[in-house]
Amino acid sequence: MPPSTLPTVIIAGRPNVGKSAIFNRLIGRRLAIVHHAEGVTRDRLEQVIQHDAHTFKLVDTGGLGAPPSIDLTSSDAARQGVTAAIQRQVRAALDEASAVIMVVDLQAGILPLDLESANLLRKSGKPVFLAANKADNDMRETALGEFHRMGFPVFPVSALHNRGFTPLMRAVTAALPAPDNSADALDDALRITILGRPNVGKSSFINSLLADERLIVSDLPGTTRDCVDVPITLKVKDRELKCILTDTAGIRRVSRLREAVDHIGLHYVARRLERADVAILVMDATAGPTAQDKKIARMATENNKGIVLALNKWDLVGRESRPAVGVAAVQEALPFLKFAPMVCVSAHTGFNIFKALQLAARLAEQTSRQLPTGPLNRAIIKATEHAPPPLVKGKRLKILYATQTGVRPLRITLFVNAAGLLTTPYETWLLNSLRREFNLEGAPLVLQLKPRVATVNRHGPTHPAPTGRPARPAQAPRGAQRSGQQAAPAKRPPAKRAAPARRPARPKHVKAARARPKARPGRQRSRPRR
Repeated sequence: MPPSTLPTVIIAGRPNVGKSAIFNRLIGRRLAIVHHAEGVTRDRLEQVIQHDAHTFKLVDTGGLGAPPSIDLTSSDAARQGVTAAIQRQVRAALDEASAVIMVVDLQAGILPLDLESANLLRKSGKPVFLAANKADNDMRETALGEFHRMGFPVFPVSALHNRGFTPLMRAVTAALPAPDNSADALDDALRITILGRPNVGKSSFINSLLADERLIVSDLPGTTRDCVDVPITLKVKDRELKCILTDTAGIRRVSRLREAVDHIGLHYVARRLERADVAILVMDATAGPTAQDKKIARMATENNKGIVLALNKWDLVGRESRPAVGVAAVQEALPFLKFAPMVCVSAHTGFNIFKALQLAARLAEQTSRQLPTGPLNRAIIKATEHAPPPLVKGKRLKILYATQTGVRPLRITLFVNAAGLLTTPYETWLLNSLRREFNLEGAPLVLQLKPRVATVNRHGPTHPAPTGRPARPAQAPRGAQRSGQQAAPAKRPPAKRAAPARRPARPKHVKAARARPKARPGRQRSRPRR
């Protein structure tokens, strides 16, 4: 059963009652941003989980009935547009739901907005289960009486202390359709993370691929806050490839992050990038590459991720401009990404949208390749002969042997004479030479150096293994080559005699006494005349 046909359980309710906290507790990890501010969750967050042999899709939704917390400098029309988009997302999730978990605040009691949300859920005709959150102890459960008049089964829970979820989920799974053992959780799907600055068209890019308003799109920068996973099936070379597109929040400068939610969102983007197979960097074609785009690209390359550059909003550049001109401009601004594939797209018109996704799929295949050892060593020799390594403190790097030791990213181990002789420019030259030789456009490559080390045994030093093979011991003495005889122990060198102790030097301030001549016997010393 594909994930699109799995039973769906949505979490709904008014803002700031703990829906995202319950969502994180049920899936077992922190996927949704949890904050005390209202309106943090805007897009639908989906996760496939399993409980009591039931596999279903759990969906976290935004708050019902209240506007989100948006920057006050924005216009009222923009705020109302985002609020209306959140309500559309909740209603779209409600149409696909098999069961609903309505969350209320046990400490605050029943508010008028809770009654409005209950009436909306009651009209949907779906089974609704009331989760009274913040029931941290048994004393607080005494306030459950007033919630029974809403007409739904009430279950006291606590997302903070993980209390009361077993009875709730037992009742929810009982209302779901029969489980299907053929359910697919997309564990082996290709994970593609969409990166970029705020308001460059990341959400519009995914909506254009899906031909649906799956994500909220607004002119306000920072509309997307959570990292939203969207599954999609792509046809590549007459076969279907399952992908998970991750829409991320716009990455701003650290000095421009005003709220704690922005810092949390940036941390979540970094975590998603670590788990991704390929990254697509979306840039604004009208503004061109900026300094922040360079930082985001550097973030992806430091995580050893394959990257595809997508110039969005190409329809606004002008018909007279050719894509080759934009590609050349980006390569000039980002010289360290000349190896990365690049495409000009338009999320508004759909121009080259699927081509960007196909480039990402081809890039993922390259990161899983196995490079033969023989051609790899010949490529290394060819590169070193064309451009020998530079001298570093009078020594030159010698590459003795090369072999591949890992994939995703491609890891190549080089056996060298010394690891500290590889400079950064020459490392870049070797990586680009390997990419050209094996047609690895955009694939991340990592070089690991292993210096040559000579070992010592009882027969003396062994010969080093320059080609990565086991070391060969030195030849034994002649006496040990005869059959039935053992090698004679090596003679110890004669001990050196200790040098005689030297007389300590006389201090400079002490003057040596003049030696007086001795008087000869029988002769007296003549006195000087007066």
